[in-house]
Amino acid sequence: MNEDSPTLRMEHILVSARTRENIPMDDLLDAFRSHARREIGDLPEKDWTDLERSVGAWARHFSIHQSSFGQRFWVFTEYETVTTYVVQAEEEKRLESLLFDTQP
Repeated sequence: MNEDSPTLRMEHILVSARTRENIPMDDLLDAFRSHARREIGDLPEKDWTDLERSVGAWARHFSIHQSSFGQRFWVFTEYETVTTYVVQAEEEKRLESLLFDTQP
């Protein structure tokens, strides 16, 4: 991230119950700090173009992280509502419904 870039506003943070149970708080806090710096975490480079296109189209910032126990989880922030969502990879259908306004 460019040092002059502002940090991402994350006024409301919603963490799924499953994520709260399975991801250590220190890992979540590390992910929030990284996400606020507009970093993308563990997102594979091949997906960066899709991410950049989706961020522009849907006004979101999206990042992928891995817990100290190897569990993947996703963090995304809606720019308009400054709401940040955190879900585990296993909750993929729920994530898709949040991102694309579809039914899980």
